[in-house]
Amino acid sequence: MKNPFYVQEQPGGTELSGWFKAWDSSLSRYVVEARTTQDVVAAINFARTKNLRLVVKGGAHSYLGQSNAPDSLLLWTKNMNKITLHNAFTPHDCPGKPVPAATIEAGANWLQAYDAITTRGRRYVQGGGCTTVGVAGFIQTGGFGEFSKRWGVASAGLLEAEVVTSDGAVLTTNACTNPDLFWALKGAGASFGVITKVTLQTHALPKYFGSAEMKIKARSDIAFKKLLKEFFIFYRSNLLNPNWGEKIVIRKNNSLEISMLCQSLTKEQMMVIWKPFSEWVQKQSGDLETSSSLTLSVVPAEKWWDYAYLTKTMPQSIKTDQRPKARKKFWWKNSNREVGLYIQGADSLWIPKKFLSGPSLDQLVQALFDASRLSPLELHFNKGLAGASKAVIEAAKKTPLNPVMIDAFALLITSKGEGKVYKNIKEHEPNLVRAQKSAKRVQKAMAVMRTLIPSGGTYNPQADFFGKNWQQRAWGPHYKRLLFLKKRYDPVGLFVGRHYVGSEFWSDDGFTKIQK
Repeated sequence: MKNPFYVQEQPGGTELSGWFKAWDSSLSRYVVEARTTQDVVAAINFARTKNLRLVVKGGAHSYLGQSNAPDSLLLWTKNMNKITLHNAFTPHDCPGKPVPAATIEAGANWLQAYDAITTRGRRYVQGGGCTTVGVAGFIQTGGFGEFSKRWGVASAGLLEAEVVTSDGAVLTTNACTNPDLFWALKGAGASFGVITKVTLQTHALPKYFGSAEMKIKARSDIAFKKLLKEFFIFYRSNLLNPNWGEKIVIRKNNSLEISMLCQSLTKEQMMVIWKPFSEWVQKQSGDLETSSSLTLSVVPAEKWWDYAYLTKTMPQSIKTDQRPKARKKFWWKNSNREVGLYIQGADSLWIPKKFLSGPSLDQLVQALFDASRLSPLELHFNKGLAGASKAVIEAAKKTPLNPVMIDAFALLITSKGEGKVYKNIKEHEPNLVRAQKSAKRVQKAMAVMRTLIPSGGTYNPQADFFGKNWQQRAWGPHYKRLLFLKKRYDPVGLFVGRHYVGSEFWSDDGFTKIQK
């Protein structure tokens, strides 16, 4: 149960074990193991005609438990994992210059995709960071990878998708064929049908991928706020560009954990970039201590997901699937915490670029300091497009994601949870008293940040399960159009899940239609 691939391969398995007072990992009553598009059609027709609660599982990586429901019919796409590379692809009935691409079936995860496209194909595709994440589900939510400031949100790279709608129709969607549905799939997709395959644009592979890691602890509150301000000034001047992504973590013990990734830079170039900040930290030795000094590393880009290379040269960074018949499967060690994690509380908020300078920066630092007293804070710089190229920005505007992401330099995530616990397994159950307290602390921490940014948007896959006004926070001005399309393509409400488009017309468990 500590192996995410094992969990993923179980019919009722989910990456997380649940969310306090929200959902618990549960077995469906029956499962359809689809192997073809026609299997998907048959399952959808059966669920519709029999009036069944239907859930769809690809990678089972949904924080909101959308691929999981008791007493449901589970449509499981794990066996649909074929990947085809194209030197030149043109969407169906859509004129334009052919581009390199990859067609990926719905059950594939990103490890399979990267192995085919990058390790063996020597191309790059904008995908997810966790190797176990399902490709189709990731694309349908918008999808932010480590290098989104360089290649954009993953759904912006979608060239074409095959989707089965609630009436059992198999539709090809692209910018020219069913363009309205195609647009909806690029950020609110699971609400409209079951994607059976996606075709994504691939890109020339950079020479290098790299990382910069550092842990710093301040000896006082004043020194910590000074550290945070200095880091954001450094970030604004040196890292707010297409080369850099990933995150920092801010903790209540006045520690700052830096874990950044980059593309196209040599180690020498990285050293030049980080030298001013590293030297500044060293000069503050009276106020700061480095529990882990700056560590820079560079890997040939084609080796970034190469099992043989990683197990030989970077075994400390990964966990491998040790089952006898497992075939070269690994996951990043820093993702290990999520396997069997029981969420006590979580939420996210996009932080506008304006908070990186002037008086707004001081306000941001104070808010982050206050909120971090209540709950750990993560700022994911790759999940905001400020600093990206004009082309990336324009492509993002063609998705239904909340436009506030375009001017955001980062997505703030705050969460607390308990690992390796399952609610219905005796002696391994979560501590519900502790969960109650943690949930309140997360809510209070986010309240601090929303006081600073009251109209801030939320990235739906990492939103609060109990969040209010989730329609506007996730999709902003696009929600009215999305709801219109929902009624057109799924008038019976077959595709229901937490914070799906139109889910406000259903009970929380997805079984009962609410008249509004």
